[in-house]
Amino acid sequence: MYRAEEHIDNPHGIEDHSRDDKDFRKKWTQEEVAIDPATGMLNYIANRKGDWVTSAAYVENELRAAAALGMTPEGLRFLGNALHTLEDFYSHSNFTELLLLKLGHLQVYPWAHRKVQAPSPRYPLVTGKFGSNDIQVSLAYVLNENLTATKEYVPGQRTASTEILLILLKDIPSEYLDQKQVRRLEVLLGFKEEFVKNHPLMGRMIDELSKLMSKLPNAILSAQARKHATNVTKSQEEFLSNPSFLHPTHSQLSKDHDDHPLHLLAAALAMEVVREIGGLIAGVWTGKGTVETVVREALKYFVHPEDIQNAATDGRSWVFEWARQWARTNPAKLQLLERGAIINRQFTEAKQAEARIRAQGEAYGAPEALLAKVRGTLQGIEGLA
Repeated sequence: MYRAEEHIDNPHGIEDHSRDDKDFRKKWTQEEVAIDPATGMLNYIANRKGDWVTSAAYVENELRAAAALGMTPEGLRFLGNALHTLEDFYSHSNFTELLLLKLGHLQVYPWAHRKVQAPSPRYPLVTGKFGSNDIQVSLAYVLNENLTATKEYVPGQRTASTEILLILLKDIPSEYLDQKQVRRLEVLLGFKEEFVKNHPLMGRMIDELSKLMSKLPNAILSAQARKHATNVTKSQEEFLSNPSFLHPTHSQLSKDHDDHPLHLLAAALAMEVVREIGGLIAGVWTGKGTVETVVREALKYFVHPEDIQNAATDGRSWVFEWARQWARTNPAKLQLLERGAIINRQFTEAKQAEARIRAQGEAYGAPEALLAKVRGTLQGIEGLA
């Protein structure tokens, strides 16, 4: 179950799916994605004065649950949830960019078009919006690995890739694929599975058919991924071209992958916060600390760099030295954080990704043509049976 607050993702664009499942959130609101005038961060991050959900409240709830449950599997799970969200504050936001700007590296692009008075002049602290296109492109590649994995043949046993394939086929709009064909395919699969249990030799022949069918998910995913990859590019262009727009995409801001120039800095900051808060909760579990201290120390890290004092009295000031050290040892990566370099890199990567997806689609063929081959082969096998 995806919840934006668990990853400090910007909820901008999320629709209401609570009718499908009560655990889904409601439709996003303008208020929750507005700038908090007291901090310069967007409201959904840590402003708990409204009726929206915040990541700060989520972290507090998980930490309190972890403290109450102790060092048990459930207690560790709640602690992991809270620490994961704290980690994402650095990997999913423009915190590191704003930190470098405060240290005088003015060439760094802030992922905001202009400063605001909140309360002093500063660029807003934002996180990326993880929209449906980001989700579907990400899932496409994960599903592709599962769908094309080679499995040992077991007569009569339906493979995981076949189960996923049927789910994907049922979700394809009728204008792209006649759902009667999907239902017929499912009936034939049931027949095949029952038949091969009693006719292992014929089952081997039918297994050869699965090699043909293995191309089908690639063709479907390639067609869908190509469409969604194009939409991701359009979302990126929307932010870069609209001076009043506050919502870059997850793909633009995320430092989760090691090819991002700021990956190591964001990871180092996150690891230190995890070490500190993890140590404090361990103290609570051994009777040497209080949950109030844990919550207070954790929530202090939901902060705009402009509000961190460069003095020993501020328990967060260590981030400045860590950022200075990173900048001294990574001058080439600093250059990659300029706006022109970012645009060139992201759109070059987008074009390369689209080219790879297009090439894959051409290699496997159109879904409709492959389905016709599958139907014809199945009908031939039915005739033999």
